[in-house]
Amino acid sequence: MMVRQLALVLVFVVIILSASADRAASDTFGSGANTFTIDFVSIGNPGNPDDTFNVPNGVPQGSVDYTFRMGKYEVSTDMLNKANLEGGLGIFHLGDSSVAEQWRLGPTDPGYWISWYGAATFVNWLNTNTNNAPAYKFDASGNFQLWQPGDPGYDPANLFRNSLTKYVLPDVDEWYKAAYYDGVNDVYYNYPTGSNDLPDGVDFEGDPVFDAVFNDGFEFGLHTYTDVGVASPYGTYGQGGNAWEWEETAKDYVNDSPTEGRVIQGGDFDVSSNIGDPPGTPISSWFMGKWLRSGPADPLTRTGIGLRIASLAALPGDFDADDDVDGADFLDWQLGLGTTHNASDLADWQSGFGAGGSPGTAAGTVPEPSSFLLFAISATMMWPRRSGRSSLRA
Repeated sequence: MMVRQLALVLVFVVIILSASADRAASDTFGSGANTFTIDFVSIGNPGNPDDTFNVPNGVPQGSVDYTFRMGKYEVSTDMLNKANLEGGLGIFHLGDSSVAEQWRLGPTDPGYWISWYGAATFVNWLNTNTNNAPAYKFDASGNFQLWQPGDPGYDPANLFRNSLTKYVLPDVDEWYKAAYYDGVNDVYYNYPTGSNDLPDGVDFEGDPVFDAVFNDGFEFGLHTYTDVGVASPYGTYGQGGNAWEWEETAKDYVNDSPTEGRVIQGGDFDVSSNIGDPPGTPISSWFMGKWLRSGPADPLTRTGIGLRIASLAALPGDFDADDDVDGADFLDWQLGLGTTHNASDLADWQSGFGAGGSPGTAAGTVPEPSSFLLFAISATMMWPRRSGRSSLRA
């Protein structure tokens, strides 16, 4: 009975704290009628190896030496519209009110036909709206610039991205890792569906079962940004199909020119069913695979391109990237141990515990791990006992 009672209490604690962790995975932006949230998933396993299969320009892909978060879904039309209204951004996309009604996308469609500069402007607004440094530098005329020595946050290794920022367009390694890497088995899959098998696309009108949104025998339009098939190993959706996605990275993988082409990846819903490479593989499926990376795409290009947001945790151990290190981060680590986190990540949490947040409140919402155990033990001691069969019923 004691073991059963302890197990029930621990399950109860995990359920409560899991709800807290789920809330922390959504970041809020805007105000009033223009409020919206973006859902993120944690991408752990820092220091993972590169994928040796895909080495374009002699540059292997996928290794990231820090924990970060990736948008669970693509950015939606509704998010772009609310940011435009709140910030006066003027970002064009096919859901914008300036688009003729018969062509205009709905609020739950993915943001579509957006330029790299428009995507970077949206990211900058996410940062300034939440009191963070902008990720990308624009001059007074709206021209994209490189960060320079003397600029706060200047990083000589990446002249596009400010090192003090929080929200960014994912670079090629961040995007690739979130889509194809499996931290449990330490492998890269061919598709962002946690599999090496060809994904199933949309076969007919109203097809309710598919792995990714692409033409697999039926020509159709965009799906809503959450109805995009199955998840990657880390829990992102739609990194194959529906809409191409901008990456931060330049076409030559060196971010040193403001006007050079950028990388896009992931394919979209409207791909050909002709035969492509690898030989014998329908291009509609091939576009979903890790071997496809398109570029150079002019930063002013909009056709068929959307975006996804990444979030950088600024504090060691801040696994949910909410600017403090507390019990919710420990729970994130505990629930993700062996998948998104490994044992060594605990040292980051221990060293950073209590950092960020308001003084004296960093750990106030969720007790320390030792308190969980004391609570559980105390609860079992106080659990009502009776002889014979337990009063608990299924």
